[in-house]
Amino acid sequence: MKIIDNFLDDVDYSNIRDGLVNKTFWGYLPESVDQPEGFVPTVLEDGTQFVSSSTFRHMFIWQGEINSPLNEYMKPFYAKLHKMFGDSLKMRSAFANLLPKTDVRDDWKQTFSIPHVDLNFPKDILDKYDCFTALYYVNDSVGDTMFFREQRMAGDLVATTQVTPDFCISPKPNKMVIWNGNKYHAAPAYVPKTRVVVNFNFLIDKNISVV
Repeated sequence: MKIIDNFLDDVDYSNIRDGLVNKTFWGYLPESVDQPEGFVPTVLEDGTQFVSSSTFRHMFIWQGEINSPLNEYMKPFYAKLHKMFGDSLKMRSAFANLLPKTDVRDDWKQTFSIPHVDLNFPKDILDKYDCFTALYYVNDSVGDTMFFREQRMAGDLVATTQVTPDFCISPKPNKMVIWNGNKYHAAPAYVPKTRVVVNFNFLIDKNISVV
């Protein structure tokens, strides 16, 4: 896992922050991630719970194809990631999520979305490429991202509640976190302050030295 503070320079960061927060049009998703069949809200012994939660989303790239006229906003990210990983990088998806401020319960810090991986690649893809997920925190927000010990293997369900919490990362404006895309993670389900993030999912040739 790689954590990079001040990922973009000041000018690019300001453009991203102002554009996403003030100019992007958002689509409502009643469920932020796919639910496993038969999913029921889960509560761990320490009080941490996983629930089906909603979000607002804008999809810039989907399945490797540009999906938005606002994709120009993302060019500073693509340039920086290509500089880090080289020309073998294949962007599969890029999307922004907006979790709006809500009147939340006292236990909001322990309430997360369903543990998941962003993309579920078949074995033939995983044999050839390493998959990575990157999460960029846009605004001054709250709500940790939780990571789990388990990793998804090819053919598994995209989401599961049979996971063990490992550690959390707190949001900070202009911070980028990059990790092996097979690792389960979860976002906050509710926040008392609007939270805007950008997710990237990409493939790298296995013969390239990466994070």
